[in-house]
Amino acid sequence: MNLVKSLGSIGGLTLASRVLALVRDSLAARYVGAGFASDAFNGVAFRLPNMFRALFAEGAFSAAFIPMFNKKAAGPDGIAGGYRFAERALAVLLPILILFTGALILAAWPITWLLSGGFARQHPTHEQFAFAVMLSRITLPYLALISLASLLGGILNSLDKFWVNAAAPILLNLAMIAGLWFFHGTTSIRPRACRRFR
Repeated sequence: MNLVKSLGSIGGLTLASRVLALVRDSLAARYVGAGFASDAFNGVAFRLPNMFRALFAEGAFSAAFIPMFNKKAAGPDGIAGGYRFAERALAVLLPILILFTGALILAAWPITWLLSGGFARQHPTHEQFAFAVMLSRITLPYLALISLASLLGGILNSLDKFWVNAAAPILLNLAMIAGLWFFHGTTSIRPRACRRFR
């Protein structure tokens, strides 16, 4: 019964996330369109923190942290021992994330150029490339935040609280929908076709 309940709640939350993702992509197509702005965001700005998140937060770090947390929680101190281990891990991870994110923000210009190959096919102007760098700097703090969320999500999964991790993408999609709906604008970087369909 618990398995059916868990599958139902996680499946329902995942379905809600997918529906919201469809709404997000529809708004992105309407207000951003297919052009340099879209390439700058999806190809570089959002890809950069997601790449490091996949490599570290949800990769090597989770693979090492979750078994250790479970081992400490199953030890003589019980769940309190697991919590103390998590606190120590957080005390080490947080300063590293702050320093790493700060370094990436400072080096956003060369990193954007490396990831995009200088946008060789688009032949961007200086203004367009500066726009891509600005987007990268705005999205880079997401790396630190999602890494912390992955740590806390690993703890919750170990405590059989699976629905929280399943609900997390809903918050991301809602935030992106709100940003597209309330804060879109017309700039020289947006394609003309996209502006005509507003």
